[in-house]
Order: sequence, then structure tokens, then C-alpha cells
Amino acid sequence: MAQATVNVSETNGTIAGAVTTDGVATMNFGSADTPDLTPSAHKIVRGTYSYTKWWRLHVAAMNDATGISNVQLWKASGVYKTQELIGATLAGAAGLGLAFWIIPAYGKRAPVSGSGADVSPMPNNSSGTQICGGNTWGNGNMTVPTADPGAENVAIGGAGGGSLAAPGYSNYVAFATSTTTSTEIGAVNQKVFTWQYDEI
Repeated sequence: MAQATVNVSETNGTIAGAVTTDGVATMNFGSADTPDLTPSAHKIVRGTYSYTKWWRLHVAAMNDATGISNVQLWKASGVYKTQELIGATLAGAAGLGLAFWIIPAYGKRAPVSGSGADVSPMPNNSSGTQICGGNTWGNGNMTVPTADPGAENVAIGGAGGGSLAAPGYSNYVAFATSTTTSTEIGAVNQKVFTWQYDEI
């Protein structure tokens, strides 16, 4: 039985001129809005934020699989430097459930009340302060979990419990990284993210 072909997709650019790259090789943060960027060429100044990254799980081919569901994401390894963090709009962040962080449209903020979409644009530039720094749209700490969350934290479709029965994408997760002037000079440590899903 052939497993589904799955990779990570990144979307960049303005909302009107968005460009999606499927199968990105890296999830590097930096001071540019581009996929697979080279960190040394796009350094983040201490005390500032990276550009926002918009990632989705991409099912390129179902092959013999009939469904993809229960998507989970976490930082599996990699030590933070002093006052460095990576924030993301994942279920459980800031103590808020999955429904709060469903982002079906690129460049748009998550629902502000959990009861409907907020169509206010979220600029895809050095505005990582909206995700990091304990102030994600005023909703508190958004640090990416450092262990398997044990439950879906990336939505598919308009609500939790969704699934893909044909090639397609999960909803967006917006990421950013931040440092402070107390962060040690030099490159940060490499991090490894794990994407996990159920396949039937």
C-alpha cells in the first residue's frame, strides 16, 4: 500500500499577489518574505522579529490512502537561546482551543472571538510582534509546543476534526520568531519541527 505524498507548503507575498511554494526544503526564519531563505543572507537583528511565515501541510497525492486527519505540529528538538522564542497560531496557544486559530485564508488574522472570521489583513512583513512577545493579537503566549500535543492543533477545513480525502492543504499556521537584546550574538540553534497526522 502506497502512503500519501505529503510535504510542507509556504505562501509568500501580498494577499493579492500570493505565491505558494509546495515542498519547501527548510522552515528558516529571516528578515525577508521568501521560502527556503538563507538565514545568513537575511539576518534578524537582535531585539526584533522575523517576517511572518505562513505554512500548511500539503497532501500532494493520496496514492492508496483514503484520508488524512488529526494534524499535529511541535518543536521536537533544538535549544532556544536566551529570550528567543518561536510563536505560532496553533490550538492550545494562549490557552485557546482549535476553533480560535482556524485560518483558512492567507494573510488574514484568526478569529478574534472564536465565533467568526476576522478579515483584517495581517501584514506579512516584520510584524512578528503579532505572534511573538506574548501579544499575539492580544491573546497571550503563543510559543510553539515542545512536545507532542496529543491532539489536533492544525485544522483542516472550517472546523476541528476535518480531513482530506483528496489532494489539498490544511489550514494556515502563521509563525514568527523573536529575540531580545539579551539574546546571545550569533546564529541561533537549529530547531526540528515535527508534523504528524493520521492516514487511513
